[in-house]
Amino acid sequence: MPNLKVMIVEDEILTAMSLQKALEMQGYEVLEPVDTGEEAIKLAKRERPSVVIMDVLLNGRMDGIETARVLQTGGFTRIIFMTGYQDNEILERTKRVKSSLCLVKPIGPDDLGKALDQILDKGKAVDS
Repeated sequence: MPNLKVMIVEDEILTAMSLQKALEMQGYEVLEPVDTGEEAIKLAKRERPSVVIMDVLLNGRMDGIETARVLQTGGFTRIIFMTGYQDNEILERTKRVKSSLCLVKPIGPDDLGKALDQILDKGKAVDS
């Protein structure tokens, strides 16, 4: 889906680079990945991404779920969470964020493509 700007917020650089490459190969415009919630908020205000792919655990003071809530108050509603943990508390917290879904790592390019299609589908809210 060309003309869609995607922001990746991921504290593991190799994972971020892999996601960026996979998304670019699918035709998405991908912003330079960031690894903290604070950087994500600044970048989102400046670049206005269509979708944010957000790791739950980040460097910095804010986790991905807190960051997503701040982004949504600023008008960024589409969030795809990623987590390596299948902890019920984390999954429940992600479910409380509107217009989001959660993928459990490892995430392949097909999984990511399907998630993007699902969250972008006619602007509908997605429940995980």
